[in-house]
Amino acid sequence: MIFVLLFHLEWSQGSGPVLTSGWAGVDLFFVLSGFLITGILLETRDHPRRIRNFFARRVLRIFPLYYFVLFLLFVVAPFLTSDPSILYPNEEKPFYLLYVQNLFLPLIKATEGYSVYLSHTWSLAIEEQYYLVWPWLVLFLPRRLLVTLLVLVLVAAPIARYQLLSASPGAWTEYWLVYRNTLLHIDGLAIGSLLAFVVRSKAATARTVRNVSAVLALVALPYAFWKLNELRVDFNITHYPYMPVGPWVGATTFTILSIGFCGLLGVVLTHSSRSLDWILGNPISVWIGSISYGLYVYHFPVFLLLRPYEVHPLLALATTFSVAALSWYLLEKPFLRLKSRFV
Repeated sequence: MIFVLLFHLEWSQGSGPVLTSGWAGVDLFFVLSGFLITGILLETRDHPRRIRNFFARRVLRIFPLYYFVLFLLFVVAPFLTSDPSILYPNEEKPFYLLYVQNLFLPLIKATEGYSVYLSHTWSLAIEEQYYLVWPWLVLFLPRRLLVTLLVLVLVAAPIARYQLLSASPGAWTEYWLVYRNTLLHIDGLAIGSLLAFVVRSKAATARTVRNVSAVLALVALPYAFWKLNELRVDFNITHYPYMPVGPWVGATTFTILSIGFCGLLGVVLTHSSRSLDWILGNPISVWIGSISYGLYVYHFPVFLLLRPYEVHPLLALATTFSVAALSWYLLEKPFLRLKSRFV
């Protein structure tokens, strides 16, 4: 999540992101989410109220914060400002309310005067659509068929992106369609879900998982970030590479990143050391993990509101952390206490 914050953060207005490849943090998030959610579904597969409990706990974690932000922007903001960059037209609001903004608003560009304060929520929409479909498949389909389906998705997604990018090379509309469409940006969720099956397989030992994961991470991640850096230097591309380097680069980027992040996660899961345990388990890391959802949802609106004042990046980060912390203690935690009813 911190990578995404640093990507949206600028040293000064118009200077470009602090971390140019930080957008890839979303793909890491997808891998983690696919792994964790599939793990929960597999562990509770025989529970009589598994579906009810799963959806209840997801609602309690996600909806209060998300709809609170929508309330602020859709209901409160019109009374406080007439700035068109903040106000959302009525025809767009239902898409955000239903978590389908990534499917129905991929052609809207900030340069046309539309608000971008919620543009980062496309990834939350993909998550919600994944939550809506995947639990039912895990419940009713045999594991072997689920694994086969995930492998097919990993093969089909880059092929579909290639076909789309080849049809209109360099088109901005295809960029947003590919980047924000659920079926075209599903690699991370798929391979994270696949890892959840692998680590629970009797045939896969911890040593095998660790060795294979290390190879994947050491090959895929350096190549992906070397390629992204090359695109930044040669073509000034600081985001998903849809142009002008050919469709194969844009078609394979998500897959390579997801494979690398999956390998990194596999190593973390199967390798134990005091330093790693401290990094992941110290109170600061745990606290940041607790407010990470709020950090993601709030950071872009906060950055945009502060950008005209050209505040120091550290102040923008501190403000975001403060808002996320207040949200965690005053809004999110009271709802999360209700999760104990849906164990």
